[in-house]
Amino acid sequence: MQTAVIAWGDVASVLGGLAVLLLLLAAYFIPVLIAYGRGHDQLTLIVVLDVCFGWTVLGWLVALLWSLTAIEPGPAAAPFRRRPPTK
Repeated sequence: MQTAVIAWGDVASVLGGLAVLLLLLAAYFIPVLIAYGRGHDQLTLIVVLDVCFGWTVLGWLVALLWSLTAIEPGPAAAPFRRRPPTK
C-alpha cells in the first residue's frame, strides 16, 4: 500500500491559484461595487450589464464608466400635509 505524499509546493500552487481567482472575481465586480458604494440610482441595470456583458472588455468598461456617472437625485418628498376632517 502506497501513501500519498503531498508536496508543499503543490499546496502553495493551489492556494496561489485560488488567490488569483478571487482577485479576478473581485476585479470583475468593481463597477458594481463602485455603483453600490455611491448609491447609484441605476445600480440594478449596472449589475445586469456587468454580469451579462462584463466578460467582454467593452461591457466591463461601459459598466465601469456608468458606475462613475452622475447620480440623479430622486424626486423630492412632498411635505406631509394632514387633510382637514370632513363633515
